[in-house]
Amino acid sequence: QGSSITHYTGIMMLALNGLRKDELFALTIKDVDLENKTIIIYETRDYHGTRDTKTINSKRVIPITDESFSD
Repeated sequence: QGSSITHYTGIMMLALNGLRKDELFALTIKDVDLENKTIIIYETRDYHGTRDTKTINSKRVIPITDESFSD
């Protein structure tokens, strides 16, 4: 049951906040600021492992939508 919550959260992050799949895979708890409702993107993760984003423009702060907090 815990994995279904994780999957649901991941899908919602992709759909509502504009994250790319590889950015979602690289996220850690330190990248999420619930107080300011933001996600900091500065890494990506793929079959090569976790590394910096491909371009400087890919590093960004994404606002977390209010829908992300709804039940």
